[in-house]
Amino acid sequence: MVRAVARWQAQEQEQALVDFKVALVGEPEWGNSSWVKALYSPLVAQSIQGMQAERERRKQKTRIAAVR
Repeated sequence: MVRAVARWQAQEQEQALVDFKVALVGEPEWGNSSWVKALYSPLVAQSIQGMQAERERRKQKTRIAAVR
């Protein structure tokens, strides 16, 4: 997750999202925003929240494209 957050902060969204997915598979607790906020800095929590939002936005876009 460290790599995902660092890449997200460096505006390397594509690679950050790949690293984010890998981290979630290995440690699904990273998907729990309350857990992240309790243990990590606001910058880390904000970065993870941003990656989650982008991931959901892309999933939604894919679903819409599949319906068409």
